[in-house]
Amino acid sequence: MITTKTKKKSKASTRSVRRRLKPGISNDLKELEKNKRLDVEELMRLAVLMRDAKDDKTASHYSDEFMKGFYGTK
Repeated sequence: MITTKTKKKSKASTRSVRRRLKPGISNDLKELEKNKRLDVEELMRLAVLMRDAKDDKTASHYSDEFMKGFYGTK
């Protein structure tokens, strides 16, 4: 059986790539986070729709949308 030795990547090169990418990535993530959250008026509208829903399925849907908008996953 023939075995070959593979050269492992040095940790220093990986770190330097991370350092170069980090500022751009963090700025993009902050921008995405800011855009995902709903404002107060939209949250209030969803709360009223959830309160006035006629059936549980509709109320559950509005509740999920409210939570997504409040915590920033929408």
